[in-house]
Amino acid sequence: MLIDFHTPIFPDALTAKTLPRLSHIAYDSPYYTDGTERGALDAMSAWGVDRAVVLHIATKPGQQKTVNRFAAEVQARNPNMLCFGTVHPKDPGAADEIAEIKAAGLCGVKLHPAYQACYFGDEAYFPIYAAIEKAGLPLLLHLSLIHISEPTRLGMISYAVFCLKKKKKDATRKPILRRTS
Repeated sequence: MLIDFHTPIFPDALTAKTLPRLSHIAYDSPYYTDGTERGALDAMSAWGVDRAVVLHIATKPGQQKTVNRFAAEVQARNPNMLCFGTVHPKDPGAADEIAEIKAAGLCGVKLHPAYQACYFGDEAYFPIYAAIEKAGLPLLLHLSLIHISEPTRLGMISYAVFCLKKKKKDATRKPILRRTS
């Protein structure tokens, strides 16, 4: 089974504006689909991809509910797409939104400091980390735009990862990515 673990999908009306903007923020990284749900499905078929993990992102406060609703709709229409929800650390309802992500049956939570202008060690993330742990959801910390060899950032990343580690691990439990509904 071939799984694409980093599939971006946006509402059709937003792709023409969103893809170039996000590409520019990511040091003009190329993109390989048109960013639409249909485009992702066509690419999956052409490339022999069986499943896609779709990683949505709220790039500013106030977006998370809309983004998560879209993620849940995409996942409901496509059983071969496993969608992660998102919150923005500067949104006052971010920690509360985690329960909504779980209730919607989304597979986890994605955070992306480069697009959210907030480092993982920032206190704005702490209630979010606690809510994610309480919900039992996987957390994807997107690190690609952070140069972890830079000493000022390494400590922030290490602290964020440390905060997420469980005190006790169940040795019989095997990690698995699956739908929660």
